[in-house]
Amino acid sequence: MIHARGEAKLLAAIINRAILDCCGRPIKKKYKKNPDLPEDEQTSSDTREAFRFLFNDEGMAKIYLEFLNIDIKIFRHKLLKTMFDETIKIKPDTDKLNKRAFRYNYNQFRHEELKTQQLKEEMLRWRRVA
Repeated sequence: MIHARGEAKLLAAIINRAILDCCGRPIKKKYKKNPDLPEDEQTSSDTREAFRFLFNDEGMAKIYLEFLNIDIKIFRHKLLKTMFDETIKIKPDTDKLNKRAFRYNYNQFRHEELKTQQLKEEMLRWRRVA
């Protein structure tokens, strides 16, 4: 029983760390080829990995949350609702800038996931034709 509580705390800490990593502020980078173009913001690799961990259906977060008796769909829904709703107040260490960074990073993640899915579908179509 003692081990189970310790494991639960460890898994909860991993989930918490992933959520904090999702709130990482985007990195600004300038286009090297054309300095006249505006700055672009890009999510860090830690942030992208955290989103994959939490929102990929094959990710370990699903297993961790099952161990903690938390439904993954409800968890994701509440996390997104909390981060996208400005009226919901959360811990002081997660301020409005962190919520804004989460939203930006989430939208970037979804965009990348859609592009990846479209490429996979296109490759399947080409294989069927060939």
